[in-house]
Amino acid sequence: MIARVDTAGAIVWKTDTGNRPLSLSQILPGTDSMAFVGTRPHEEGKVPAPLLVTVTTRPGSSPLIH
Repeated sequence: MIARVDTAGAIVWKTDTGNRPLSLSQILPGTDSMAFVGTRPHEEGKVPAPLLVTVTTRPGSSPLIH
């Protein structure tokens, strides 16, 4: 879960990235978007697949997850 807060600490928006906290390996910040790198949840008998989530975070807009 990520959230944008204003200068008073109030949540402007929040969204679920789909990453589990223990599977998250990198957070790549940017001015108009952020990327979260991790792995999908483990499934019995399968290798965990990589997961890349990008979130568009332009000021004045709601988050858009790709």
